[in-house]
Amino acid sequence: MQQAKGDAQLPAREAFAQLQRVLAWSTHTRSGDLAELSDLPENSPLWPLITSTTDNCLGSDCPLWSECFVVKARAQAQAADLVVVNHHLLLADLAIKQEGFGEILPGAQAFVLDEAHQLPELATRFFGEAIGARPLHDLARDAITECKEVAGALAAVQTPARALEQALRVLRLALEPLPPRGTQARLLDDGEAATALAGLDAAIAALIVALEPLQEASPGFAALHARTELQRARLARWQADNDDEVRWYETSARGFILQRTPLDVSAPLRAFRESSRAAWVFTSATLAVDGRFDHIAHRLGLIEPMTLLQPSPFDWQRQALCYLPPNLPEPSTRDYVAAVLTALRPVLQASGGRAFLLFTSHRALREAAEQL
Repeated sequence: MQQAKGDAQLPAREAFAQLQRVLAWSTHTRSGDLAELSDLPENSPLWPLITSTTDNCLGSDCPLWSECFVVKARAQAQAADLVVVNHHLLLADLAIKQEGFGEILPGAQAFVLDEAHQLPELATRFFGEAIGARPLHDLARDAITECKEVAGALAAVQTPARALEQALRVLRLALEPLPPRGTQARLLDDGEAATALAGLDAAIAALIVALEPLQEASPGFAALHARTELQRARLARWQADNDDEVRWYETSARGFILQRTPLDVSAPLRAFRESSRAAWVFTSATLAVDGRFDHIAHRLGLIEPMTLLQPSPFDWQRQALCYLPPNLPEPSTRDYVAAVLTALRPVLQASGGRAFLLFTSHRALREAAEQL
């Protein structure tokens, strides 16, 4: 926030007006939750400038540590009798604890997980590893921003940081002819994409060299050097071979992500449960398969768990009808929402407009509202 306040080159003119609203809000908010800023667009260029991530957070070395909303929220959670979080936050906490980087949530005597059927799939994301265009762009931007704190640093950092940004653009362009999602082998077998990937690795390595002598100059540069080394290590691991993982890529309109996904998350989930010395309850309307819990128990690493299966109070034969529209495009494609709305119109006409539609983003919600 303080860095954004002092940035004379905001990415767009409207971003300056948005920043003024954020600064005014920051003087009276108690939670620091940006969801309170309902008028801040989700695609605002201001987001990466006013938020902190696990990558760029300085931890206790930050001069604003005592004022940090996350630190205050963590302290409140430590003192609470009951903490309610979503699966993503719980799994993020487990992943951080597994890597030995501290914790987000306090310990507990009991964990109750609703909608537990989603847990194995979500866990693969958190116990996996990714390297993407967005974090690397942020890394290059943060490196240049940190130069304001150290005299003479810009001369050493600017060229490799800009080269990293260019390498990201080259790789994204090289991925354009490929399918929007594919395997590691599909990418590496493409000569242009493989060459661009090697160029990205070289650009990251050059930035590491530039940041090396600046580590003692500021905590920010020390953190940046560690982040850059971490990103290069992730890229190396993505290019390696491991039969226990799936390696794949995915492109979006502005970037890409290279993902390593474990085939089995039962071991880390079981290890955390055992170390927590707590009671665990997994509940959902769709945990059982053919009246048994064997499948979900195996995926969660549960050994002979106590189980309870309650019959549904609904008459599904009379009260429900399932419709799966054929030939829908991938959700990540630009025409996905339009295709869904085309499939929805006959359903809405049949129901006389009586419907409750759920969306995964505000952008999709607005687009549907405009077209319907």
